[in-house]
Amino acid sequence: MNKLSQQEYSDIIKTGLLTRFPEFKRFVRYVDDVLIIEIPSPMKTQLFWISTQDMEITIGFDNANGDCSWHTHMSLYGAYEIDDELRTLIHLLTDIFEGNELLVLEDNEVIYLTKNPEDELKNNEDNKILDFKKWNEI
Repeated sequence: MNKLSQQEYSDIIKTGLLTRFPEFKRFVRYVDDVLIIEIPSPMKTQLFWISTQDMEITIGFDNANGDCSWHTHMSLYGAYEIDDELRTLIHLLTDIFEGNELLVLEDNEVIYLTKNPEDELKNNEDNKILDFKKWNEI
């Protein structure tokens, strides 16, 4: 496969995402050739975003002040090629929006995701106050 441009990469990701999540269409925008999708949480306390900056898929949350409180890359899930990245992204988004992937909050900011809150509490060496919420609760 020929090397994709940033625009081509962004368009492929956009097409794949809108096929699975057509409701995202109203949140799509571009900055230069970078796809950005920003979705306010149901309670409007967090902003969830997807970006194709540097030709990799990154997702994250911004807090109420507009500061990024957490982000991750699909490569951290073992996805390095565009098809794998898109498949991994769709699976992860489905888990987040259906409440299978819990959001771990500290001081009302999303700091990471988990499917095992019991393990998170057990391994909480700093005794931080953690809150576990589903997407529809933030």
